Parts: sequence; structure tokens; C-alpha cells
Amino acid sequence: MPAKRARFRYWVLDARDFLYWIGAAFFAGALPNIASGSGGYVLYSLTAIAVIMAFALWLYAKRKDGIGVLVHLPRGGGRNVKSDAFEVVDNELSKKHRDWFRSGPEPEPVDDRAGWALQTIQHRLGEAESRDGRNPPISLYIHCHHPEAFALGAKAQQAWHEKPTGRSADAVLPSKNSYLRFRVGAFSTFRMDRGLSCTPDVYSLDFSRLFRVNPNRTARKHKFHRLEDGDRAHNRLALIIHVHGEHDDPEAFKRFALCAAYGGEPNGYQVRDTDRCNRALCTSIPASELFQGLEKGTGEDILLDLFASYREQSRNMFGHDRTPVRVFTNGPALLAFALGAQLPAGSRIIEFSPSQAPSSKTSTPPSEKVIAIVDGDDIGNQMEHRLLTGNVEDAADYSHSVTTSLRALVDDVQEIDGARLISQGGDSAIFEFPADKRAEFEQVLHRIRINRTFHVSCGYGATSKEAFMALRLAKTTGKNSTVNHDEMLA
Repeated sequence: MPAKRARFRYWVLDARDFLYWIGAAFFAGALPNIASGSGGYVLYSLTAIAVIMAFALWLYAKRKDGIGVLVHLPRGGGRNVKSDAFEVVDNELSKKHRDWFRSGPEPEPVDDRAGWALQTIQHRLGEAESRDGRNPPISLYIHCHHPEAFALGAKAQQAWHEKPTGRSADAVLPSKNSYLRFRVGAFSTFRMDRGLSCTPDVYSLDFSRLFRVNPNRTARKHKFHRLEDGDRAHNRLALIIHVHGEHDDPEAFKRFALCAAYGGEPNGYQVRDTDRCNRALCTSIPASELFQGLEKGTGEDILLDLFASYREQSRNMFGHDRTPVRVFTNGPALLAFALGAQLPAGSRIIEFSPSQAPSSKTSTPPSEKVIAIVDGDDIGNQMEHRLLTGNVEDAADYSHSVTTSLRALVDDVQEIDGARLISQGGDSAIFEFPADKRAEFEQVLHRIRINRTFHVSCGYGATSKEAFMALRLAKTTGKNSTVNHDEMLA
């Protein structure tokens, strides 16, 4: 009876279907009058048109696959995604799925946020099953920070293990054994917010492949580090995953994360005493390889190799392959969700906070200001190449992308407390900011470089002369890098 009531409520309250059936009733009632006044030919023509339109509508609806769930977990006081970005996402979900809904609370702590989202999913999926009388395929889209994505994946893993034989009315998500049509995606509005794209970038993972674990899969050779043994270090494994750009230094990220995993000097990672590790498994994944795989549907192999290495190392250390770990990564939220859904209970992702990172080594007192010069790399050559090939539109698009990216850089830097724009022209800009805000400034540059629409070099120091000398060094040592003048002399 509840299922019938839900189905009746759906057909009555859904405006589109309600109007459809009202129109069909009026058309059927008017058929005798049409037939008597216009003859059989007109009646047959109208009937044929109605059949064709009904078939087209049925075919359009048939192409829509199951239910789309958008989980957006913003943080209070953080930067909000522009509403027009969500409008584009809403339109995309409407085209791809028969039904979709969005959830996005702001309770604390992180586990409560993830739990609230899954309870919302549970309620809406129950409605869909009662209405349709079957289990629809699910596509989950997430847009959140690392801790929320990891917690959401961990909650989903609990739900999958709690219902090993199928999904009942009280289950949150499909069983990993019996219900394999489940994909998880994440969308990024980074390029869209900066005017470089009119649609969000969507990355997805097919969890049916991730659940088919092959215990005999040969693991890639990832780097393993034994940290200091003793009372200060816990017998725990750290999983360090660096998603690096073309000009990034994987070794620098690894050293940074290893220091945090051991519990060394505070460096921005929010490590508690119970998070300290004495062993670490490190891997570096090219960003282009990962994101292309997530777009094309081949990203599962990268994660399967990673999980195979983790299980092998866990067996060597602890005698079993389900050891809780501490995760250090700069990868996308989708990677954090996959780690939360696969790693055993008790695992935790360690969040990095640029505002808590110490400033770089310097002889300048923290209260003093720093001058930074940012300059685009090879912008003139890129424009010249496009113009010489005769492609004016491509040159105009490239010029627009450079302008909007630099504008985004200026806007982001000016959000740093105490920072100000001194000068801007062409593809260059000069900033001044407090010396203790270096980490936040470099994080802004890192976000711009991830986009990779154009490369920027940066030099900074206590004076404009020092900043210019540091910029020249950055330009002559590979470009697309940042150089601190004080470190030139170290």
C-alpha cells in the first residue's frame, strides 16, 4: 500500500506528467468531434503525429540513466561556488538522468556532514524505488573538500558492507556484491569560474571495477620508506599520493608529507599524535594521466594498482591486508572518496591547511613585507605561433584565457590578508604581502598552475631588486616555478 500511495502521489504532483495526462485526456475526448467534422484523413494524420511524438518522448526518456545525486558540502565561511555553475550542473544532470536531487548541509563535524548526505540519499532512493517499483542505477556526483569526500566514501563503505545481499528499503546505497551499476563522479568548476570553459569538468569512477579486487594482481613498484622507529613513532603506515603537474617536483611533496607523517616540525598538515607513522608508501601520479583516465573511464586501473601495492605492504608489515592508514594527498575529491570507500575503518585523510604552514626559510622578520613579481612564460611566442598559422580565432581564445587566468590570480592573491596589488600589465603583476603569508601565496600559484592553460614564473624577496633577481632565476631554470631570493643564497 505505501508503494501505491507513493506512486499515486508522484503522478499527481509531478507537473510535467500531470499536464501530459490532462492533454491526453482532452485529445481523446475530442477525437469524436474531430472525426465527425474533419473526416478520417485528418484523424489518421493527427493520430500518426501523436504516435511519432510519443515515441520521440519515450526514446528521449529512455536515454536517461537512473538517478543522479549531487552532494555539495560547502564549508561555512569558505568561498562559495557561483550559482550559474550549479545551473549548468543541474542542466547536465537533467539531461543524463530521469531523476536527480542535491544535498548540501553545513553541520559539523565532518562525519555528521557525510552522514546527513547519506541519509538524504537513503530517503530519496526509497521514494524512487516505491514509485518505480525497482532499483534504479545510481550516479553520485560530489563537490566537497578532502575530509568530507573521504568521510562520505567511508560511510558509503559501511553501507555496502551492512547490506551484502542487496538493497532493501532501509539501505542507503547498493550492495557492492549484487548491484554493480554504481558510478561516482566529481565535478570541478575551476576552469568555468575563470571563464575558460562554459561547462564544468566531470570526472568519474566505475566502482563495479574497483570492487572486483584481484588478490593476485601484481602491484607496481612504489617507493617504501621506513621512518624512525621508537616511542615517538607509532606502528602505522602512511599512504602518500602526489598528483603532480608537468613542472612540479614530486620529491619536494614527498619530503613535506614524510616530515608530517613522522610528526616532525609543523608544516601545515593537521597531524594529531595518533596520526604519526613509522612507515610510508609513496607514489606519484602525473596529473594529465589521472584526469584523462577519469574523463575517459580508465582511471580505475591507476587506483587498482595503488590498492594492490597497499595490500602487499600491509601484509608484509602486519600479516593482513586491511591495515588502517593515514593518507597524505593533493589529488581531487574523487580520489579521496575512492580511498575512503576502499581503505579499512580507522583510516584517516590528513588535511593540509595553507594558513597553518610555516613561511619559507628567510632572513626577513615575519612582520615585514615581501615583494613578488609574477610573469607569464612564452606568452609572446605562443601568440606569434598562432598568428603565423593564420588562426586568428585560436589566438584570440588564447589571449582571452591568459587574461582571465591572470585576473583570477590577482583576485585570489588579493584575498590573502594584508596582500595588495602594486602593478599589473600584460601578462605580469607585482604584489606585496606579509612575509608570514608566503605559504598562502604559493598555494594560489599552485592552483593556477594546475589549470595549465599557461605557465607563470614568480620571484619574490624583501625588495623589488631581490624579487626581480629571483624571477630571472626562475625564468632560466625551467620556468613555471617560484624562487625565493633568500633561498638563492642558502
